[in-house]
Amino acid sequence: GVVAGGAIIVRRMRRTTSELMASEAQAQHNVLHDAMSGLPNRAHFMQKLREELSACVEQRELGDVFVAYIDIDRFKVVNDTLGHHVGDELVRQMALRLRKSLPPGDFLSRFGGDEFVLMRRSTGGKEAADMLGRQIMTLMSEPFVISGSNLDVSCSCGISWGPEQSEDPGELLRRSDIALYRAKQRGRMRYRRFTRD
Repeated sequence: GVVAGGAIIVRRMRRTTSELMASEAQAQHNVLHDAMSGLPNRAHFMQKLREELSACVEQRELGDVFVAYIDIDRFKVVNDTLGHHVGDELVRQMALRLRKSLPPGDFLSRFGGDEFVLMRRSTGGKEAADMLGRQIMTLMSEPFVISGSNLDVSCSCGISWGPEQSEDPGELLRRSDIALYRAKQRGRMRYRRFTRD
């Protein structure tokens, strides 16, 4: 009886430990991921960007880290005219389209609202940035189907890369944000590389 009782206690302890570990892993996942899209969040992205940029600074033969800041044009109009449930579904579908269509090595995150940021390790400087921009614009050119209706939306994208443009993760993100702002000024479905002018 003592042996049987001991075995039951050991099994319960193992189950409790396993449940605690699963709960801790879920909590850690929640801290680093966006609840709506399931994508990594800003904190996770910045952590990954620091690691990738640091590796490229130490070994220049690894190439550059490209940062593409993407957002949906006139997203507030979608929310205001069609409802927040449509805006939320648009965000989820955009996340899914980007994640399924881009190469496995790309790191896609959602910063909130309609803002997505993509990181790619590559070589080629301006040409690689242009290729990435064109790729994102092509992916967004097809309408989204929400509640049985086609929703034709456009997006804008700003791209920077380091360590060539900056070795600082925060500065690299700021530069892609500036490029995004400039792309938005040019009109629908535009991307722009960061330049100093």
